[in-house]
Amino acid sequence: MEFEYRKKLRDLLQPELAKLSSTHETSWILDHIEQLKFGSFESCVEKVKEIVARKKSGEPLAYIFGSWNFRGHEVFVNRDTLIPRPETEELVEAAIMSIENSFLSSEKLLKSGFKLADLGSGTGCIGLSTIADFLEDVQTEDLSANEVSKNFELFLVEKSTKACVIIEKNIEAFRPKLFNTKVTLLNEDWNSFKGNDLDVIISNPPYVTKEEFEKLDSSVRDFEPESALLCETSLSTYKEIIEVARASLHEGGWLFMELGISQGESVQEYLSGDPSFNDIRTLKDISKKPRFFCARKSGEL
Repeated sequence: MEFEYRKKLRDLLQPELAKLSSTHETSWILDHIEQLKFGSFESCVEKVKEIVARKKSGEPLAYIFGSWNFRGHEVFVNRDTLIPRPETEELVEAAIMSIENSFLSSEKLLKSGFKLADLGSGTGCIGLSTIADFLEDVQTEDLSANEVSKNFELFLVEKSTKACVIIEKNIEAFRPKLFNTKVTLLNEDWNSFKGNDLDVIISNPPYVTKEEFEKLDSSVRDFEPESALLCETSLSTYKEIIEVARASLHEGGWLFMELGISQGESVQEYLSGDPSFNDIRTLKDISKKPRFFCARKSGEL
């Protein structure tokens, strides 16, 4: 049965959203209000008015809702964290595919375990969903996620204490999907991270320069945390993460990073001729833009 007040609320909501060119968000807002389980139509109307007022201020819907969908997982967010984006879902997919191709047998995975670090975690959605979705993929009739995950470790590294509060909520929400994975949240700068023998490092680091920041849409520039967006130079954060990967990955381990669309060539040039890494590639997103970088620590798994 359809939500009792849905049609009436839709009639109230759509004219307001039309003024904001946001009518496509009507069903998302109605679904959100339904989930809140208000007892009266009047309460629902008040919530619609609140959401519209916040929308008119330019506030992104994810912050209004307090959560956002990422690869089918509901992820808690607030203004201390970036909003998960579709292109970052593709980063996770690329990482999972590479990881699965690296472990050619379930016996190898059970014996060696698996260790991943998500640097500059924000909400934690990248590391958490990578582990959760990887475990879902590797399950078979003869291999349970409970058994596989006994030797799994996930490190979520985030320097913002406020963002760590959100990460803790997301760890709890993801826990049933992580099975026996050991999760460690580190409230520190990634340069302080002392990983050892890692299989994967993955990151969506700050990569927006000051000049680029001024040109961002106001919904991003005015609401999302600058510290999670801005970098000193277009290569600065990538150089730092590469150095962490150099020290923390085992031979054959993978490094994955999200890129600004103009930065892939520069990152590749920085690593060209470096014997510490091979299989250095820039990957394109669904829109054919170069958005992801991957490299492998020299050696084989």
